[in-house]
Amino acid sequence: MLKSSAAVRFTGIMYSGVRMLIGAYSVIYMLQNGLSVSQVGLLKTFQGIIIVFLDIPLSYFSDRYSRKFSISVSILFSSAWLLTMAVADNFWFFMLAELFNALSLGMMSGTFDSYLYDHSKNENNNISSQKIFSLYYKYQFMFMGVTSLIGATAYFYIGKSSIFISALLMFMIFLMSAFLPSDRQFKSEEKSKFFSFTMLCNSIRQVFAGRTGLLTLLTVIISSFFLQSLIQYWQVIAGQDLPEDGQAIILGIVFFLIMLAQSATGFVTETLPSSSNARFHFIFFLLVIISSVSSLYFNNIYMSAFFLCIIFFYINFVQIISYARMVSHTESSLRSVTLSTIATVNKIVMFVMIAPFGLLLQTYDWLFIIPAFLIITPLFFLYFRSGR
Repeated sequence: MLKSSAAVRFTGIMYSGVRMLIGAYSVIYMLQNGLSVSQVGLLKTFQGIIIVFLDIPLSYFSDRYSRKFSISVSILFSSAWLLTMAVADNFWFFMLAELFNALSLGMMSGTFDSYLYDHSKNENNNISSQKIFSLYYKYQFMFMGVTSLIGATAYFYIGKSSIFISALLMFMIFLMSAFLPSDRQFKSEEKSKFFSFTMLCNSIRQVFAGRTGLLTLLTVIISSFFLQSLIQYWQVIAGQDLPEDGQAIILGIVFFLIMLAQSATGFVTETLPSSSNARFHFIFFLLVIISSVSSLYFNNIYMSAFFLCIIFFYINFVQIISYARMVSHTESSLRSVTLSTIATVNKIVMFVMIAPFGLLLQTYDWLFIIPAFLIITPLFFLYFRSGR
């Protein structure tokens, strides 16, 4: 029988993997069904608005009542998202799909990480937060890469039927989630009876007190925005000048490589001593610069794929380390709602910036990513130099 933390990891990996069955071609799929790049940006903005309003209340429900139940309902909404995507043929149907997607992500946000962290620490109190999340992300991204390649190949041969199959598989994971371990033992009886924003603010203030705490917050928010922007629009970068026939398979291969790069990030952060984080960060910063210049010079799918793998590795490296340290400083009984409050700030940033990001990409091609990258990286250098 699986240990409780292993069962939680398995469910999270399966959930993410099935979502990625359409991950390699979802944006291209919407574009092929009549949407523009700007409309895709609007859909993601709509998704962000829903999560901004619902993320904190849903996470409060998870903290007070049941994180396990919230995860199960989130998986059910994800199945509804995939089913709606399969039948969508216009902007409004895709908006309905994004509503289900937003509800799924909102209920999972903060809740799953808290659930995984608590069960992992309960089994081994000496395990570090960096190792908990590195171990999870290592296998999550590896499986996501495999399923994205399978999904892209299936879409090439059977079209929309592959999305219907994805919806069915997600529903099966929903049924399996009933067997997840209970989370009742992690609830504080005193704090489960009431909640106030003063408690929440005090919890957040403890996490981000001082200069290094503020650096952690800014690093998590900025790296998250940049990573999410790349996730939303990498297909536009990699898909330029590709023939429509076989485009999904080519993007599937590229996405597979991107997922492997992020899986490698999990392996590195799991095994790398924290004292080496700053040095490793600097090495991959240089690799991002070299790969971007090479991609500009050679201008082909191979160099674009190489650039995407390196920049995803780099941003994910920053994200894992800063996020893991943030989680370890949150209070258990308010962990989901604290993380979701921070995630809400991320979504507000996404809400404001994702559509302009898409417009800049459409206007200036992907070249504007390089100056944007150079603008944000000094913050990351400050964070790693702080040694927190």
